Amino acid sequence: METRTRERIRERERQRERDTMNDNEKSAKGGSKKGLIIAFIIFMLAVNGGLIYLNFNKSTQLEEKDLTIVDQKKEIETKNTELKAAIAELEAKKLELAKYGADTTRLHDELESVKERLRTQQNYQGAYFKIKKELENIKFLASQTEIELNKYKAQVDTLMVYNTKLKDEISKKDETVNSLKTSTNELAQKVQLAAVLKAENVQTFTLSAKGKEKEGGEYKAKDIDLLRVSFLVGENRVAKTGGKEIILRVIEPDGGALFDLGTGGGSFMFEGKEMFYTQKQDIIYDTKSQQITFDYKKGTPYKIGEHRIEIYSDGYKIGESTFNVK
Repeated sequence: METRTRERIRERERQRERDTMNDNEKSAKGGSKKGLIIAFIIFMLAVNGGLIYLNFNKSTQLEEKDLTIVDQKKEIETKNTELKAAIAELEAKKLELAKYGADTTRLHDELESVKERLRTQQNYQGAYFKIKKELENIKFLASQTEIELNKYKAQVDTLMVYNTKLKDEISKKDETVNSLKTSTNELAQKVQLAAVLKAENVQTFTLSAKGKEKEGGEYKAKDIDLLRVSFLVGENRVAKTGGKEIILRVIEPDGGALFDLGTGGGSFMFEGKEMFYTQKQDIIYDTKSQQITFDYKKGTPYKIGEHRIEIYSDGYKIGESTFNVK
């Protein structure tokens, strides 16, 4: 009885041990399963986190790329504007060179080539560097053109200085020539005036019908049958020798000249005007003094008042006098 009781107690203890072992195995299996689940969850979280990071990083890169493209566009536009301004400035220099007579064919071709290359630029990625290169090329051409332009300007300045000096010299020569011409003309005029004959000591006489001569410058109308005018053509070594025409004008108190074709009257030109004369004589002049006498018979009574005597030769008035009729 006691023995069976002990066996039962041992059997219960063994059963209890088996149950404990089973519980431990179950507990161990449950813990392992939970660990796998936790590990899987952690793995999935890591994967999702990585994807989220990659997506965020990619989004950031795209945003940075977009910002870079905008900056590049702005930079390209800036460079392009600068290039256009440089081309315009070079065009102006080309026109200025052309004004100086320089050959601008090469420069023109270079500019057209640059413009054509810019028109055919298709690659956006390379546009910035292409424009930058063309800008550097244009600036180099501009510097070379400026050197050439300064050379032409210096030549023009030199020519202007020379031209100014030449004009001054020509002006001075012209002044000298004009002065000489003036002096020559003045001398010629003086010689011409000096060559003019002079009627000296112009006197009037009257003869009555009985042949009685009277002088003094005052005469009675009834006593004048013939008017005699006498004067001396003075010596003049400057005057030309040869035939001379001496013209006499007797001018009445009313201003009209005594004129009658029947008594030797006629007309002549003096200072652009036609004038009537009373008588004229042709003489041979040899530069020596010569006495000239005119006898004029009017045929009708003289008018009362002062009469004027004028004598002309070679287009000049060479003497004058007056007489009164009472």
